[in-house]
Amino acid sequence: NSKAQMLKQIIWTIKQFFTIKPKPSLNIAKKCLKALAKAINIYPNNNDFLVDASFILSLLVEYYKEITKDLLELDLLPIIINKIAINNNYIQFNFLRIVGNIACGNANQTQKLVDLGILKHLKKTIFSTTKKIRKETVFIISNIAAGTQKQIETLIKEDFLPLLIQQVQ
Repeated sequence: NSKAQMLKQIIWTIKQFFTIKPKPSLNIAKKCLKALAKAINIYPNNNDFLVDASFILSLLVEYYKEITKDLLELDLLPIIINKIAINNNYIQFNFLRIVGNIACGNANQTQKLVDLGILKHLKKTIFSTTKKIRKETVFIISNIAAGTQKQIETLIKEDFLPLLIQQVQ
């Protein structure tokens, strides 16, 4: 318990470094990413920790576009996608932001999201009672729809157009 509390305090402190300007260097950001990946594997179900950890990860992916490659190499993406199912708006939103930034990347990164099952989560989050979660979900869907022919066909096959129409209505 004391280790978990200390970890949460450390993660909260690290978060403060990424909410100010100037931002830490890319080298420091990569080290933080590796530490976060290790901590997420140790404390995968600690929601208090995941709130701050997911926020930091979302900032890293947003501020340091090059870090997406490292995130993929650390095999964090399957964990991130699965954590979208957590019934906590802060965690869910932060992990959706990470996925949204990755979906803005190249076609291979977007396809990796699709291959890892992001669409099943988006089918649920599109009907969230939280506006910012719905908005982030639609942003991700729009980036997949702007992708390859295969990605567009997958959205059609998974009936995303009726879901979007239903959301508009």
